Amino acid sequence: MKKFSFIFESIAALLVFLIVNILFFPSDLGLPGASPHPVLFIVLLMALRYGFRRGLMVFGMSALLYTVLVIFALVVKGESPFYFLRFHYWIPLVSSFLIGAIAGFVTDDKDYHKREAEDRAERLKLLTQRLENEKDILEKTNDELSQRLIVEKSTFSILYQAAKKLTTLSEADLYEAILDILAGTIGGAESAVLILKGHELQMKAAKGNFALEERVLDREIFEKVLKEKKTITLKDTIEKGVNIQQDVFMAGPLLSGSNGEPYGIIIIQGLSFIKYNPTTVRTFSLICDWASTSLKIIKDYQLLETQGGHGLLEYKSRFEIEYPQETWGASFEQIRERIIKANS
Repeated sequence: MKKFSFIFESIAALLVFLIVNILFFPSDLGLPGASPHPVLFIVLLMALRYGFRRGLMVFGMSALLYTVLVIFALVVKGESPFYFLRFHYWIPLVSSFLIGAIAGFVTDDKDYHKREAEDRAERLKLLTQRLENEKDILEKTNDELSQRLIVEKSTFSILYQAAKKLTTLSEADLYEAILDILAGTIGGAESAVLILKGHELQMKAAKGNFALEERVLDREIFEKVLKEKKTITLKDTIEKGVNIQQDVFMAGPLLSGSNGEPYGIIIIQGLSFIKYNPTTVRTFSLICDWASTSLKIIKDYQLLETQGGHGLLEYKSRFEIEYPQETWGASFEQIRERIIKANS
């Protein structure tokens, strides 16, 4: 409806012109001698308001009404309608057309620059919003990287301090040290160390809501973690359908040595999804590997301590036969030194 509003406005203006002409100037229909002519104002106003094309349409309507009124007046006076072709009668039409055309072009040019300015403003607005979004993303990334840097510095310090506890020759202290490292580096709400006893896993140490009691875990965990000697995460349970009880997020093997026989499982659960990422999984696997190496040293120490000097020589002879010197020498010397220190 708004699109054709200029038509209704033009008709209303022409009706006002017609009524005034008939009521006040009935003997001079069309007012050909008026200067400036009323039709000029109607065309000018419409052209300024709606532009050249619609102003041209209004001029056509006005010219038609003016022509009809002038010819009718000539006929009433008994003159020939062809008298309308005299230049005197065309002056209002020519002046209305020229002035209306100029006004229409000016309006169109103004509207064009207005639309162009609005489009440019809209593009600048979108660009500003995009830059603000990118700024927010950069600020969040910067905060995250800064926080990660702080956490990593703290993590290295915690790892260094906690890793020293893994040098213990006490199996119970080792389990507590493992849980301390997990709490300091990964931060799970609950963690536990379970040792394999036959076909069951007996809990030896725990933090959080774990109860120090014997528990039997799902057979699938036993096979995946202990048999395959690999860490199981929430992602593995979803992809492979492994049923992990008690909402365990990660479970890793505790071996007798870095790649030795399965001895138990290290479990951590209650992790937030923010911390559940590849870095956390790698850190957990590294801790499991460290713990396995320490456990192997403890087991070797316990064996040597039990057998005494005779066992020490027998253990060294077995190492010399089964392994090249470069593989066993350093480990054996470390064990021997620890035995000497422990007995001194």
